[in-house]
Amino acid sequence: RTAFFAQNPGGDPRSQFPNVHWVQFRASEFWVSNGEVNALADYLPDPAAADTMTREELLPVLQKMRSGTMHNAGNPYGLNIQVNSGFFEPIITDRADTEGMATSWLEYLSEAGGEVKALDNATAAEGMNRYAGLLSRNACHFAPFSWHRWEEYHNQAVDHAQQHFASRSASIPLNSIPKDTEEHARQAILNNGYADHFLQDSFAAGHLVNKTLVMQWWVDYVNQEATDIPFTDYQIVRRGAPDSDVRARMGSAQQRNIAGQGLYHQQPTEGWTDEMDRAVGTSPTDPQSAQERQDRYQREAGSGVTGVDEADREANYQAYLDRVTANG
Repeated sequence: RTAFFAQNPGGDPRSQFPNVHWVQFRASEFWVSNGEVNALADYLPDPAAADTMTREELLPVLQKMRSGTMHNAGNPYGLNIQVNSGFFEPIITDRADTEGMATSWLEYLSEAGGEVKALDNATAAEGMNRYAGLLSRNACHFAPFSWHRWEEYHNQAVDHAQQHFASRSASIPLNSIPKDTEEHARQAILNNGYADHFLQDSFAAGHLVNKTLVMQWWVDYVNQEATDIPFTDYQIVRRGAPDSDVRARMGSAQQRNIAGQGLYHQQPTEGWTDEMDRAVGTSPTDPQSAQERQDRYQREAGSGVTGVDEADREANYQAYLDRVTANG
């Protein structure tokens, strides 16, 4: 199915793959499978972004994701390399290089680093939600935050499904959701597809690590290993260590609420959605969800930082942005 879009990203796949659940994004008119809506959560901040981006904005991201899928599925079996006769030597074509995908020269030196650069350039217009920003705030993909990111978008999908049921005049086939489908039905599919990404993260072994807490442990370790230089105000610290202000403020003992430990035993919040959290949420949450809240008070409260007074709390919040989210 991914190969279908390789050189034809705007194609309509429904007749060729009738047993797949397809949904059409509104602005770009691109068709994607439910699984691709799920996977796009690694590249875009929310389903609304994917649904409202223009063709020119979404194309390099969507096709880069599809290229990665083709590489992962086909490379072990030699399915992507095509060798044709050339005048002097064979011409080798990688069929997983999809039409319009984001690229960067850096990929010739580092595949992973180049992919990040390519996607970050392609999403530069998204501002704080460009790809590098999402990576820096991706604790929402790790437990315990992933559980609640899933819950909020799943509840949002349920709300849309119930509103669709209440307003519908006829049933619709759920395996084909074009852009002119009743909007609550579309949003139910989009939000639930996005939510499922975080449900899957919550069962992936590597994502059961509390990323934010591990980052705090790194600060603790650097502080423990730092060596004072005699007769000076300087220290020898490990390469890549954060600055002294972050080291003083962001350790696990200094900030006990930013890593979501309280969420491990918290009961689900009945009906709480992402829209509600953005509008009125003030409880500690993951960096991405906190950043999406509508005013600064909510965002600071969402970080979970504390302080002995307002000035200290503000300084701690700036250190949080600098280290935990790399967004300061």
